[in-house]
Amino acid sequence: MTTSPHKTAALGQRHGAVNWTFSSAALRRAVGAYVNTDLGSECMQTDTSPPTFWKLLSIASPGPSATPTWGRVDSGPEVTATGPLVIMAGHIRFGFSGDVGLSTTAWTDQGPNNRNLSGTCAVAAAALGGKNCMSTNGTTHSMSATFATPAPGTSPTYLWVIARNDTNTNGFAEVVSLEGSNGMSIVRDTGAGEICLTTPGLSIRHVGGFTSGAFKRIRAAFTNSASDLLQVGSGSAVNGAPSANTAGNGLYLGTSNGTAAINTYAEIWAFDQDPGSTNLAALDAWASAKYGTSFP
Repeated sequence: MTTSPHKTAALGQRHGAVNWTFSSAALRRAVGAYVNTDLGSECMQTDTSPPTFWKLLSIASPGPSATPTWGRVDSGPEVTATGPLVIMAGHIRFGFSGDVGLSTTAWTDQGPNNRNLSGTCAVAAAALGGKNCMSTNGTTHSMSATFATPAPGTSPTYLWVIARNDTNTNGFAEVVSLEGSNGMSIVRDTGAGEICLTTPGLSIRHVGGFTSGAFKRIRAAFTNSASDLLQVGSGSAVNGAPSANTAGNGLYLGTSNGTAAINTYAEIWAFDQDPGSTNLAALDAWASAKYGTSFP
């Protein structure tokens, strides 16, 4: 870790000097967990290409179990105090942004649990709002991480995803899977532009709107109750009771349970608490500001 003369920055700005330089997100978080006397100071993280710049926003109860809150300051309005790390602080299972920590073999989790993805993918340069995204080709690409996700009846999981359907091929191609098969997954359905929410043994809650060619915001809820939900953009949300209550075993992108998915991903976030209407609106506003477009 190195230091330089102190300068503070407003979120969305970057000054020429930084307080610290870290070689990884894990080191940035670990050191930040102990430092609460210099809130507002900046650091540079060097394992991304190009390096990313961060501002220390808050830290409660400094020490080994603390989770500091950082905000990106190097890309104008793309990450502000209204980003997912702040909006859903304390409730993030994992979080991935295509413009942070992405290569053709790895994708760094921006959440506190270091659930980093590895495998093979394509970096879709400047695919959305001038920012990189992660892309899978339906054949050789597969990204995954192994970790336990509680059964939805024990602790629900809520997904918030910005992705593009790059082909209308159907056949239950997985968009996002927390179970590696059709359980706790968002998968393509039999109609063009249709997706469905699945639990082990049954595909339920079919919804349209995920047509090829445009990035859409998808949200899903796995709750083991009638509150299970799937929605594309501002379209009608579809609810329904699930058929099973099975824990997840990781995160899988581009893998196949019949037909491999061909998608491009800008954001993939999972929470252990329902964002609710207020936080959902804040997440959507953050994404619109970051990418310079809305997501119907």
